[in-house]
Amino acid sequence: MLPIVVTGMKHLKEHGPAEAVFRRFGRPHDQTLLDTIGNPRREAADACQQAEYATRPREHQELLRRAAEE
Repeated sequence: MLPIVVTGMKHLKEHGPAEAVFRRFGRPHDQTLLDTIGNPRREAADACQQAEYATRPREHQELLRRAAEE
C-alpha cells in the first residue's frame, strides 16, 4: 500500500519541508514528512517483536540455571 501525501507550496514556503506541512489521506492533521509516510501499526509490531527478542536470552539463561540445579 502506498501512502498518498499532499502539501501546498504556500505551506512549504512559510514553514519549510521539515515542519508539519504534509497531509496523508485518511489522517486528520498535518504532519512532518517522516511521520506522514510512517506506518504506526508496523512500528508497534516491530517494537513488540524487539521486546520478544530481548526476553529470549533471559529465558534461555533461566532454562540453563534450572538444568544445572537438576
